[in-house]
Amino acid sequence: MTHEPKFIIMASDWKDRLGVVFSTNPDFAYNTAEEAEAVTLDPSKQNLKIWLDRLKGGRVATVVRGFVGSSDDLAELGKEMEISRETILLIQHMILSHHEIPEYGSPKPPPFPEAQMLHILDLMDARMFAMHEALLTTPRGNFSDRVRALDGRKLYHPDLTE
Repeated sequence: MTHEPKFIIMASDWKDRLGVVFSTNPDFAYNTAEEAEAVTLDPSKQNLKIWLDRLKGGRVATVVRGFVGSSDDLAELGKEMEISRETILLIQHMILSHHEIPEYGSPKPPPFPEAQMLHILDLMDARMFAMHEALLTTPRGNFSDRVRALDGRKLYHPDLTE
């Protein structure tokens, strides 16, 4: 007895699936339910990395990585570290919009210059990684197979050994 997969797609369901590009996993089940906000870990279980970073003009920024928790608790941490609510909001917008378009998972395009710069840097990093990976298996003096992440381009691997 074979089991046929059943798909029930409502007319407006496509709006809930804009963040999905494709899946090669045959067991993939799309879930449109909104994800619950992260539960804040106890302070003794947080794996925070904190350091000072010197900026132009002699300014110093405190950098924190590894926080796991709700937006409200992040705001509270920011308050304790004297980081404005506006700065936290801007960082959250940068993270949410760095893919730029709904087809790649972003709810909206970058809304300010720093967010746009983050998007451009992330895109450049992804493309350089795809090029590097493709050229690892391409002999020098030859073209690679088509690279899907680069809109199907073939890359040339220069032979500069002469």
